[in-house]
Amino acid sequence: DNYLCLNEVFHAMKQFVISENITIKIVILPSKPEVYEWVLNDGPIWSSRFETSGFSKVIKKIAAENTIEFYDSKQFLICNIF
Repeated sequence: DNYLCLNEVFHAMKQFVISENITIKIVILPSKPEVYEWVLNDGPIWSSRFETSGFSKVIKKIAAENTIEFYDSKQFLICNIF
């Protein structure tokens, strides 16, 4: 499993937040090329794709398995670029 260490980190985070009675949320911030894809590929203005990255999909899955809230901000950033 390529994400074995990441799974262990999420499990440890879950145990920590339970022991400290706190809540956390994982927020994915995309790279500039994901948001400004149209600039890099000389495409139509503001035409970046909304699809979720593979990394974000994996983090979302691991977060769900550990009942940790998750938010991918890519779509929000693309829609609110101004």
